[in-house]
Amino acid sequence: MTDISVVIVVKTDTLHLIETINSVIPWVKEVIIIDIGIPENVLKKLQEMKVQIIPHSGDVRYADQIRNEMVRYASSNYVCFLDPDEVVPVKLQTY
Repeated sequence: MTDISVVIVVKTDTLHLIETINSVIPWVKEVIIIDIGIPENVLKKLQEMKVQIIPHSGDVRYADQIRNEMVRYASSNYVCFLDPDEVVPVKLQTY
């Protein structure tokens, strides 16, 4: 495990979200999910995983609008922002 927090801002694009989380969870300190409208069925799956879920209210059109604000939830010295459909390749995971 490294001193990296992963922050993922999630709304309705959840097709690859679980795969995205699984691609980072073994080698990062924490995974923080910013909930700006996650469907209830996906939210239930996330609650079973080792992730921190932070609800965010308000109108957010683009994840970039709130990313800098979300850094405050990270406890690591390094923060990696991922989109919910970005799966980290195995080769990069072991680098």
